Amino acid sequence: MASLLDAARAGDERAFERLTTPYVRELHVHCYRMLGSLHDSEDVLQETLVRAWRHLGSYAGRSSFRHWLYTIATNASLRAIERRPRVLLFPSGEPVDGDGAAPVTASIEQVQPYPDALLPGPDPAV
Repeated sequence: MASLLDAARAGDERAFERLTTPYVRELHVHCYRMLGSLHDSEDVLQETLVRAWRHLGSYAGRSSFRHWLYTIATNASLRAIERRPRVLLFPSGEPVDGDGAAPVTASIEQVQPYPDALLPGPDPAV
C-alpha cells in the first residue's frame, strides 16, 4: 500500500485507481444511504474521488485510507444535502394567518430504490 500511495502522490493515476477501486462500491452505497438518490450518490462519489486525488498529499496515515475516503464521502454528502432546495411547510397546510403559527422548513425528497444490478451476490433476475 505504501508504494501505491507514494506513486499516486507522485501523480500516477493508475496507482490511485488501484488504491481506491476496492472501496468504490462501498463508498457508493454509503453515499446512497445518506442521500437516498442513485443519481446524487454517483455525483458525490465522483466528487469524493476527485477530492481524494487532489488532496492525497494531506493523507497523513493517522487513520486507514478507507476511513479517510469515508470522511471525504460523508462531508461531500452533507454538502450535497445542504445544497438541496428547501420548502416552507405550514403546520395547518395553509399559509400563516393571524394565529402566529410559524412555517416549518423541510426538504422534500423521494428515496429511490437501489438497483438490483448493483447489489452484491447472484443475479436476482436468474
